[in-house]
Amino acid sequence: MGNNSNTLNLMYQIRFELDDLDAKTIYSDTPSEQNQYLIAILKTYNAEFISVYDAFAGYCQEAEMKGIENYPLYNWTNSVLNEPEKVKKHKKNFTVHVEGDELYDKDVANAIYQKLKSVDICKKVTIHDTDPKNNPQMPKQYYLSI
Repeated sequence: MGNNSNTLNLMYQIRFELDDLDAKTIYSDTPSEQNQYLIAILKTYNAEFISVYDAFAGYCQEAEMKGIENYPLYNWTNSVLNEPEKVKKHKKNFTVHVEGDELYDKDVANAIYQKLKSVDICKKVTIHDTDPKNNPQMPKQYYLSI
């Protein structure tokens, strides 16, 4: 009989993809009507979004200021920021933060997921959990050697 205690502690995150134009204009002073609709949905959950690119860049900047030895994903994350195709991809992919948190309960994630699936400009909406078996593991070449 398996141990299900890990499933009780899982946290979740919603990610969504926009096309190039919507990704560029969602941060503008005059977002499109569809962008405004997306933002309004997220506000009902006290949620915001950040592009995966901006999140990665922020992580690397913080690591560089505080010492990369304390940021085990630094080398892997930084490598993405130096690959033009990955930069393009991650600038139009967004992660949802709820009440400032990157991870949240399953019920909240499911509710946001269902709402975002109905937004036309969301090309792809996915729900992720913190179970390591469901997430890519860092390639060995990016491990810090300190």
